Amino acid sequence: MTLVGIRMQSKMTTLIVLMTLIVISTSMTDALEGDNLLEHTMPAYTIAKNADLLPASSRCRYQLEKFKKGVDDRKLWSLRILDASGAPKPGFVYGNNHWTGSKSQCHDTNNPDPLIVNPRYMENITLFRDSAEETPPYPVNYFAAKFRHNGTVQYQQRLHYEDIIKLGLCLPDVCRVDQLEMILRKIFDERTWSIGNLYQMDFTLMSVRDLKNDMTYLMTWRVIVTGIIILVSLLLVIVGTCYDLRVHQKRLQKNKTASPGPKVSVENGGPSNPPPPVSRPGAAGAIVLSFSAYTNSQYIFDTSKSRSMDCLDGLRFLSMGWVLLVHTALYGTWMTDNNRWSYRVGADFVTQIISNGSFSVDTFLFLSGFLSAYSFLGVCKRNADKPPKGFRLWELIDAIIKRFLRLTPPYLVLIGLAEITGGYLEQTSQYHIFDDYQKYCTTNWWMNLLYINNLPTFVDLPCMSWSWYLSVDMQLFIIGTTLMLIGRKYGYTALGCLIIMLLSSFAITGYIAYDSLYAPTIEELWNSLYEVYFPPWTRIGPYLIGLAFCYMCNSMKAKPQFKKKTVWFLWTFASACLILVVFGLYDREFYFSPIPAAIYLALSRSVWAIGIAWIVFACVNNYGGIVNSILSSKIMQPGSRLTYCAYLLNPLIISTYYMIGEIGLHIDFVANLVLFLGFFVTTFLFAYIYSLVFELPYMHLIKMYYTARMEARSTKNSSSSM
Repeated sequence: MTLVGIRMQSKMTTLIVLMTLIVISTSMTDALEGDNLLEHTMPAYTIAKNADLLPASSRCRYQLEKFKKGVDDRKLWSLRILDASGAPKPGFVYGNNHWTGSKSQCHDTNNPDPLIVNPRYMENITLFRDSAEETPPYPVNYFAAKFRHNGTVQYQQRLHYEDIIKLGLCLPDVCRVDQLEMILRKIFDERTWSIGNLYQMDFTLMSVRDLKNDMTYLMTWRVIVTGIIILVSLLLVIVGTCYDLRVHQKRLQKNKTASPGPKVSVENGGPSNPPPPVSRPGAAGAIVLSFSAYTNSQYIFDTSKSRSMDCLDGLRFLSMGWVLLVHTALYGTWMTDNNRWSYRVGADFVTQIISNGSFSVDTFLFLSGFLSAYSFLGVCKRNADKPPKGFRLWELIDAIIKRFLRLTPPYLVLIGLAEITGGYLEQTSQYHIFDDYQKYCTTNWWMNLLYINNLPTFVDLPCMSWSWYLSVDMQLFIIGTTLMLIGRKYGYTALGCLIIMLLSSFAITGYIAYDSLYAPTIEELWNSLYEVYFPPWTRIGPYLIGLAFCYMCNSMKAKPQFKKKTVWFLWTFASACLILVVFGLYDREFYFSPIPAAIYLALSRSVWAIGIAWIVFACVNNYGGIVNSILSSKIMQPGSRLTYCAYLLNPLIISTYYMIGEIGLHIDFVANLVLFLGFFVTTFLFAYIYSLVFELPYMHLIKMYYTARMEARSTKNSSSSM
């Protein structure tokens, strides 16, 4: 070989070596940049890279470092762990604070069994990976971290917990919560994550939770008592149903066949075959029958009786559906991945039904006042032959006790169920629960049972946020009953007190709104619930209107006769009342001024009640037309009887569904509508079961007690008169 050839070969060799070194260097740089990218974008990898904070002898450190090395080497088992962990997601500006991973995928990483796939395709898949490396060399567990951010790129709604980020982490099972908290604090101090630098925000760690269900929340006396009540009630339902079907129903059938009717004697005109005495169950049998699911189901689904006020059933059922629609959106607020989009959606004309859905509750308050007066006037009519009595304190106390016994049994059981559910969700859900049932129902359950948890002194510690309505209803019932007892003898005095309270409610509500510069926006409503939404003095208007409306109807001696034009005018007026208070806020800029906002807030609920009052009046007096046909439909009656249990259960069902999920709720009209329909059916199904076990049996027992007491009192009066 010539000298020139040797030199050329040497240059070529040098060039090849240089090219190889460049390629290797480039590959190493790319790898390092890729690992650096993972450190700044993948929280689980960042934690693993900072494992050196832990002692050298720590098993958690060893396994975290092994996980990091597996990711660096692109081992499948480590990539599966990384893939199951959470990371910053799109939509942060619009409120996506849910950096959750997949809890089920994390736990499935421990499963060595392959997926069931066609073997032919499985063989093809295994060509590209080693199935032996799919399972990690140690058990992994799912953790949930919560931390606050101070970023300003998100619209601030001033809601509780809106600045909390939830992060899911699939990490070695041996790692303790305090170890992970120490590593995360270092990461936050050093501002390692790119998203923090991008949005110029810092993070403050709140907690890290090991999402293992150790069931310690079941070891409290309240949960044990709740469990005993549930088991005893279920046992009584089984016994009562068996007794009803095997004994009582056969006895009823025997009584029917044995008594076809008396035969009349030609000689003396008397019955020649007197019917045998009807067999009735004794006190013990009646108590057992109160728990019969068969008889109570007949009561719920009985549509044979027709009443003049069947329209009330439709109003209750449809209003409950409206409440469910609002709760579907309301209790998903803290699990929504595009929460700020609710501003856009809530401003649409159609969605004013949801944005202003609180008027559905005012329908119930109106009906509560109306029916309380209707029941009271019925008692007065039965005692019309006696001289009118004035206010008697023991009668008020007796009415309160009776209502307390009617409402409390299913309510009490629900408080226990809420504590159990809250404990389960606290230990297993990666989301932050707004209604911390396990925490607040543990300490503040007595406020619910005293029906005072809506008052400003207690509202910062809620046990079941929706239970405010029950407290308001009880408080207004006490006020209304007091007025009616006074009005029994001093009618004008009671009327004057009613008018003063109604006007005072307008003034107080308007003043609160004006003084706080209230504006009718979504976030303003959220932040003024405790001032203008929960207190009885701001909600009393519809109740008093319902009560006064019943007295007005009762005072009419004959059915009113209206001309067609008058009926059309009243329907137009009532429709305007209902439509304006719901859809009148479509152009909200007008109400941003303090005075219009204060006037609207002060009067809108009572205006709504006036519109509902006309609907009831028109339907009862045959001026309802198609509206009465819909509201009085037989299909409404069973649902109407389940509205109390449906109201109790539906927020618990909705929030539990959201909390146990692995992905956040996304605001989308069609998807949310389908979700609402599912909640609607599920709620009434559970309400039916709940009513059979915890409502109707105790309602029958209370009725039996008061009936027996009245009979004993009548017998005593009869014997004393003799």
